[in-house]
Amino acid sequence: MSLISEERSFEEKIAQPGEIRFGKLTPPAEPVRPELDRVLEETYMRMRSLFFREILLGYPGGLSDLSLADTISLEVIHALDGPTVNEFAQFMGISAPNAVYKINRLVEKGVLEKKRSEEDRREYHLVPTSKYFQYQEVSKDFLASFSERIRERFTPSDCDRLEEVLRILRDELLSEFPAAMDR
Repeated sequence: MSLISEERSFEEKIAQPGEIRFGKLTPPAEPVRPELDRVLEETYMRMRSLFFREILLGYPGGLSDLSLADTISLEVIHALDGPTVNEFAQFMGISAPNAVYKINRLVEKGVLEKKRSEEDRREYHLVPTSKYFQYQEVSKDFLASFSERIRERFTPSDCDRLEEVLRILRDELLSEFPAAMDR
């Protein structure tokens, strides 16, 4: 069975089994796939562990003074693609004063800038600096190496299918990620 069913709309795919959504009854759920759950969890854990190892080993370019909380904040700000202070605070589930404190620490360390919004001069967008992107090069090197190993191991057709599945994961199944990513 294909991982991507062209027979059902996206709305039908996200509806709960037996739920009526958009005037249609969703079909019963397929059997639980514990092996898929296990492999997904292990893959996520390994990727996250490699990222944490990079943090603990220290960063190139003088970023070793960043704490784990600093690093997480920077990664989220980068992923949100220039959020405002309030967007960052909302996503992290923290108060605005706490967000401002974290942001000011990152600005002091030279890894984050606050750029005045063109639309609303009262707002600032958070933008990582070139110092931060030096660190990002290490992550990009890891991902490039990982992608190359995938291309060596799998056929072009398998790689195309993996890309398709990853796009669905990113665009549809991780839909709770804020709309700020789509700016």
